[in-house]
Amino acid sequence: MLIITSDFLSWVALYVPYVHLVERARTQGISENTSAWLSPAIGFGGLVGRPLIGFAADFFTIHPFWAYTTVQTLCGIGTILSPFWSSIEGLFVFAVYFGFLSNGYGLIKASAAKILGPSNYVDAFSWMLMFEGVGILLGPTVGGAIYDVTQSYDWTFRFAGAC
Repeated sequence: MLIITSDFLSWVALYVPYVHLVERARTQGISENTSAWLSPAIGFGGLVGRPLIGFAADFFTIHPFWAYTTVQTLCGIGTILSPFWSSIEGLFVFAVYFGFLSNGYGLIKASAAKILGPSNYVDAFSWMLMFEGVGILLGPTVGGAIYDVTQSYDWTFRFAGAC
């Protein structure tokens, strides 16, 4: 149950920056053309981060659960602190940082397989996928509702980081 809860909260948080970061930059007075480059910056961070995180976890023989927990914690801390990075340079640094670390989510599947074993993994995987879908649906929606109430993306990103 801990694995499913962790996976669910990760997916609640994961899509908030993808959906709201560009608009957050626009509300801070950054031009539409410049802020549109934040999404590819997240993608670039992920392009580099996904293989490096997987390689590091495998090469250093770190249990996937501990690697996942470390990466998700660092990603959450950065997301909570992201309101302090309000310049365009700071937002680009956050976008690459988030993209790099948020791609450690694949380690949760390896964690579940290692902890539960092959016989229980199939059932757990299907439950994980269901809760991931719910998390993907709820995260950006709740983040948008937080913005509607506060008229600031600061609390939206703090919410995502806390998840």
